[in-house]
Order: sequence, then C-alpha cells, then structure tokens
Amino acid sequence: SDSGCSSLGSMTHSPLNSGHQYPDLLIWSSNTTNNTKSKSETKSNDLIAQIQAKLQDFNALKVGIEEAIRGNDSLGQGLTSLVETRASLREISKFKFHVEDTEKITNLLVSLSGRLARTEMAMSECSSDDMTSLMGKRDKLQDQLNEAKVLQENIDKRSEVVSDFLQKYFSPSEFADFQHFLQRKSKLIMDLRETSDKIALCEE
Repeated sequence: SDSGCSSLGSMTHSPLNSGHQYPDLLIWSSNTTNNTKSKSETKSNDLIAQIQAKLQDFNALKVGIEEAIRGNDSLGQGLTSLVETRASLREISKFKFHVEDTEKITNLLVSLSGRLARTEMAMSECSSDDMTSLMGKRDKLQDQLNEAKVLQENIDKRSEVVSDFLQKYFSPSEFADFQHFLQRKSKLIMDLRETSDKIALCEE
C-alpha cells in the first residue's frame, strides 16, 4: 500500500541508516593517524637535532683539547731544551724516557679501562650463549689493567728520581712548570679519549 511504501521510505532515509555519517568517522580516524605520525616524526627530528648539537659541541671540545695538547707539548719541548743544556747525558736520557713512559702508560690505562667498561656493558645485555666468551674477555682485560697499574706505580717511583735531579737544574718556577706539564699531559690524554668516545657514540 502507499502507507507501507511511505513507511519503508521513511526508514531508508532515517538518520540511523544514512550513509553520510561514515565518511566523517573515516576522516576523524585518518586525522588521528596523521597526528600520531606527525608527533612521532617531530620527536624523532628533535632527537636527531639534539644528537647533532651534542656532536657539534663534542667536536668543538675535541679541537680545543688538541690545541691544549699542542700548547702543553710546546711547554715540554722548552723544558727538554733546558734539561739538555744543564743536565748530564744520563739524566737527559732519564728525563726523556720518563716523559715518554708517562704518555704511554696513560694511553694504555685509558684504553684498557674503556675496553673493560664496554665489555661489562655488553655482558649486561648479552644472551647466556655469549656470556662465557665475554667473561673470559673481561677477566683478561682486568688482568691487563692490573698489570698496567703496577707499571704506573713503577713510573711514579722513577718520577721521584727525575724530580730530585731536576730541582738541581731548575728554578722553582721552572720545576713548577715541569710538574704542571706532566700532570696536564696525562689529563689531556684522558680528556681526548673520553671526548672521542662520546663522538663515536653520537655517530652510531
């Protein structure tokens, strides 16, 4: 009947069955996905920018440390020239060996300490299959580090001998320069290695 058709038509065009609601839902869902993606990209870009800024700072710091090393080496060369004009050949040889040994042992200690720290970090993150190998590596590095510390103690003892004869040839200010030169040499080596490690970490 007409009334039946009319009733059916009314149901077909009711708001509940109308198709125009669904596109709105799709648009909302699409916008939500885009917003989430946008926020994720923003966080990622911010993180990259922070790392790049740190990398720039560390590179600038490295340049500064390298300049300081050159300046300190220049001071050392001046002190060596004074020793060469005032001390005996045997004393000159002892002085030069002491400076070289100080540099070598500092480099060795810094290298072994860094390798040991990285190995221990790997142990905290590795599977049980790799643990035995890493434990062996850690123990070997620890033994080498202990041996290097013994060498450092011997070098420190020889330092007293070198200091004794230098005080005969150096004025108080010159001897203070020698002490400053040697201490700063060791510190700059450590600073350079630490900064280089941070740069490598940022670049990874």
